[in-house]
Amino acid sequence: MSRPLLWIATLVLGAAATLITSIGGLLGSVLFLLLAAPLVVRGDHAIALSGLLTGFGGCWLLLLARQAATGGMLDDAQLWTAVGVVPLVIGCALLVIAVVEATHRRRRRGPR
Repeated sequence: MSRPLLWIATLVLGAAATLITSIGGLLGSVLFLLLAAPLVVRGDHAIALSGLLTGFGGCWLLLLARQAATGGMLDDAQLWTAVGVVPLVIGCALLVIAVVEATHRRRRRGPR
C-alpha cells in the first residue's frame, strides 16, 4: 500500500475509533485498536500510527467542539481536551518526521 493511501486509511480508522470510543467507552476503543493493529504493524509504522493518532485526535476535538456549540458542559474539560490534543500533536509530529526522513532518503539516492 502506498504511503499516502496508508495514511488516509489509518486516518479514517482513527476517526472511526473516536466514534466507537464515544459509544463503547474504553472497551470499545481497545477492541477497535486490536482490529486496527494489523494495518499499523504491516505497513510503514510511522505513517500508519500518524494517521491513526491524527484521525483520533482530530475527530475527538470535533466531537468536543460540537458538544460545546450545543451548550454541553464537561466536568473536567481540560482533561477531555488533552485526550484529543495529545494524539493529534503526536500524530502530526510523526507525519513530519516521516516526510523529512523520506525526503532525506530521496536526496541521498540522488537524481534518477
